Amino acid sequence: LASGTSFSTPVVAGVAGLILSHFPCLNADEVKGLILNTTNNSFYELNGDFTNKLGNGVVDAYAALDQAYELYGDYCGGS
Repeated sequence: LASGTSFSTPVVAGVAGLILSHFPCLNADEVKGLILNTTNNSFYELNGDFTNKLGNGVVDAYAALDQAYELYGDYCGGS
């Protein structure tokens, strides 16, 4: 099973591409904000020793796209 930044980088890039495919007018900072604000970090509850040592959390593509529709639905023709 793949892990680490070698695995997470293409996953995050894929989520960014998904967001941009629905909202092509967003800039990099807006996409980054959507991804960072919707990560799931509940694993810290199970692994308290790793709190703030494992990055921002697990990427949640559904939550990121859902938030994009809430924030930008009419902004740039979200489809």
